[in-house]
Amino acid sequence: MKLDVHEPKPFLKWAGGKSSVLSSLHSYLPEHFSNFHEPMIGGGAFFIDLKKDKNTKRKFFIGDYNDDLIHTYHIVKNDVNELIKHLKKIEEIYLGHNLTDREKYYYEMRAYEPLNPVEKASKFIFLNKTCFNGLYRVNKAGKFNVPHGKYKSPKICDADNLLAISNLLDDVNLQQHDIRNGYADAKAKDLIYLDPPFYPISKTADFTSYTSNKFLHDEQLNLKFLIDDLTKKQIYVMLSNSDHPWIIGAYQASNYNIQYIQARRSLSSSVKSRGQINELIITNYQLVNENL
Repeated sequence: MKLDVHEPKPFLKWAGGKSSVLSSLHSYLPEHFSNFHEPMIGGGAFFIDLKKDKNTKRKFFIGDYNDDLIHTYHIVKNDVNELIKHLKKIEEIYLGHNLTDREKYYYEMRAYEPLNPVEKASKFIFLNKTCFNGLYRVNKAGKFNVPHGKYKSPKICDADNLLAISNLLDDVNLQQHDIRNGYADAKAKDLIYLDPPFYPISKTADFTSYTSNKFLHDEQLNLKFLIDDLTKKQIYVMLSNSDHPWIIGAYQASNYNIQYIQARRSLSSSVKSRGQINELIITNYQLVNENL
């Protein structure tokens, strides 16, 4: 039995997480929309914030290309009690070690390849909570390769929040997919929120390795073409991205609405470079409404 005893919040750290800009995202929602889709879910802050409104009658569709991430969401949704048991054991072992032994345990866990589905999700959450900066990065072979984070007392098992998220996900459609098939359920007047790996504005700002496939110029261009197609189908789209000149030019040329917001960067590799940065919110509402 799952009891909702906690105000839900993202259960994972994620580069580009939207917790700090939720009010801005809300202010740029369409006045009316039907169902909500977020096919690049990441940490899911915006989805969680919309879904926790118990009065909403919308259907929610979420997914991601990252199969380890979506597997973990599935376990949180369907087997949260066993997940909590595993995480509590891992947390007890990890926090019981000194710093040197913690680091050794971290790399042992990073190399471990569990076959049990719950153990696989437990490993994913453990690495997310204890790796450097909470980053998710893989090498060309698709292997997670972020070093140990050396935190004093990380919260590895937040049982109350996991239970709340599990309840939140109970009636949510959850799928692993890529950019080409993550929108099959969307209909006219639905809203799709897209939060892709941002177009890097500098070499040090490249956080695109969420899978073994990069998300760079060609992928951003394909995403633009997809948004054009969704607009023709009268589907509302809200896109977050960096304020790179190419992104601005590509969407301005097609008459999309572009707004600038301030976001807090918290996962930069350099502490000095963390702080307020510009982000774009790009919407197609005017173009959709013109064709209704």
